[in-house]
Amino acid sequence: MTSDDIIKAWLDALAKAQPEFGPLLQSTVDEVGPLPAAGNGTIYTISHDNYVYCAAKSKAFVTTYLEYPINRLAMQGQEARKAGDEQTMVQKVDEERFWSDVSNWVQSRGAGRTRPDPPPAWVASLNIEYEPKP
Repeated sequence: MTSDDIIKAWLDALAKAQPEFGPLLQSTVDEVGPLPAAGNGTIYTISHDNYVYCAAKSKAFVTTYLEYPINRLAMQGQEARKAGDEQTMVQKVDEERFWSDVSNWVQSRGAGRTRPDPPPAWVASLNIEYEPKP
């Protein structure tokens, strides 16, 4: 498992925790946990030498990775508006807002520094290790 796979799993967990999209909810962040500082199939905490590098890489990956879907959703919302399809327009606008909020949240907060206790369910399901180990 690569660091990109870990970040994508985190993004998937966010979408599953808040399936109605719209503004990013604090309860969603609490359930999923902070952005992981991922590298080499591992999540690093602040007391590891690789933390700073992996935290910056994770933050940059999310920002870059979400650019395309945010722009695509904005265009789909505009197309739905022009077609008079309000239901689709609302859905696309809400989803765009959610991913924009995630990107902005990551930019303002960065990666988590400590290991959540207990680890979020999505981490346990992937059998990802934290370094350093407690």
